[in-house]
Amino acid sequence: MTSDLKKRFEQFVTTLDGFEDIDVLLKRCDPADKRRADYLFSNRSIIVEQKVLEVDPGDKAQKYLHRLMEEGRLVAWGTPAVDRDSFRDLPDGERLHKNRLHKTSSRLEEIASAADKQTRDTRDIFSIPDAAGVLIILNQGAQNLIPDLFDYRIRDLL
Repeated sequence: MTSDLKKRFEQFVTTLDGFEDIDVLLKRCDPADKRRADYLFSNRSIIVEQKVLEVDPGDKAQKYLHRLMEEGRLVAWGTPAVDRDSFRDLPDGERLHKNRLHKTSSRLEEIASAADKQTRDTRDIFSIPDAAGVLIILNQGAQNLIPDLFDYRIRDLL
């Protein structure tokens, strides 16, 4: 089922300068072994790949904390808070905190990697080697992926 945010975004992009829907352009021609992005803009100088986050990764962080509790590394009752303070008293707390951030945001790395491949292949399909690739992530339902976490993970990837 298409999310409300995705529908609204798709309606919006059709109003932008030089909008072209790649699926429509390649409707009768599907290049083998190529993954394509979603849209072209501005005389094909911009390639846009859109991804929608609908699943909240918060349970990954909780599972990680519960595993640490089972190992006796972290002492907490019930559902522990998932923040940097959870690890402050541990000798390797900073490393554990970073592990938690990586587990929570691993989907962002998958998305960025897939989008990179899609924009590269789209450059090849349309013979537009100088086109800029843009990734747009629509956060429909991943409340635990707050902007600071996006910033952290994307900077880490780059």
